[in-house]
Amino acid sequence: MLTIPPISRNFGPWEFKCIGLGPKTVKSIIEEVSKTVLVHERIKKQDICLELFLKDEIEMAELNKKLMQKEGPCDTISLPIDNQTLKTHDSPTLLGTIFLCWPVIKEDAASLQRNELAHLAHIVVHSMLHLLGYEHETPEQAKSMESKEINILSKLGVPSPYKL
Repeated sequence: MLTIPPISRNFGPWEFKCIGLGPKTVKSIIEEVSKTVLVHERIKKQDICLELFLKDEIEMAELNKKLMQKEGPCDTISLPIDNQTLKTHDSPTLLGTIFLCWPVIKEDAASLQRNELAHLAHIVVHSMLHLLGYEHETPEQAKSMESKEINILSKLGVPSPYKL
């Protein structure tokens, strides 16, 4: 169901550190899906740093309250760094930090009747696009971001998560 495309030699290599409790398969998928987003967005800069943290429900609820002023655990929180650094600095670039809660992602996948790994791929694509400066605050932004998500997910063999 999830097909990771090869990364062209024109891109990367990139280093990803996925920290926290979670199956090795999940960590590997997070890293490979993140790379797929960077290729799709034509980010050729080699020395990109991306922080990925897997959190449990308690830790995620604490982060959600502290960072987003919302109650309870959520599936993901993306904290982008100014994405203009991709274009202006030659030094290593920190795109930002993504916090993921695998237990919430699994629960959401079940309630949506979606494959867990396909849903994880969607959440990672969505989070990566936030780090690259995409938002969904207006209907136009949402449509643009959803279109990008659908396009990237199709490259991964994942059907659109949106009702058309």
